[in-house]
Amino acid sequence: MSVIAKGQGSLLVRGQDGETLPLMFRRTETHVIEAGPDASTRLANALGSDVGVITLVATGALFFNQGGATVEAGDPLDDGESGYLGAGGSIDLPLRPQERYLAARAIEADCRLYVMVRG
Repeated sequence: MSVIAKGQGSLLVRGQDGETLPLMFRRTETHVIEAGPDASTRLANALGSDVGVITLVATGALFFNQGGATVEAGDPLDDGESGYLGAGGSIDLPLRPQERYLAARAIEADCRLYVMVRG
């Protein structure tokens, strides 16, 4: 059940029968950050104080960061704070009370960072 397969530009979890498994979330709230390579783009509004965990999914290679209302994303070699997600990559992150904003910056080409609220 934990086999990871690449399919149509994203990484999908597949069961033993080869079929993709649906991702199960407690909530259905999703935000999108349109990331470009020229500047960091931030969520317009803070995630709610009741949000404890989010899942990030990138459609292209990008840097991301979480923080306060002025957070920016950049090359982690330069700022020492941003994370990296490759195309089709995903990560689950806990949110701390003071880190309710997310920012993303594409590495080469425009892409999207999907922010899915899990709980």
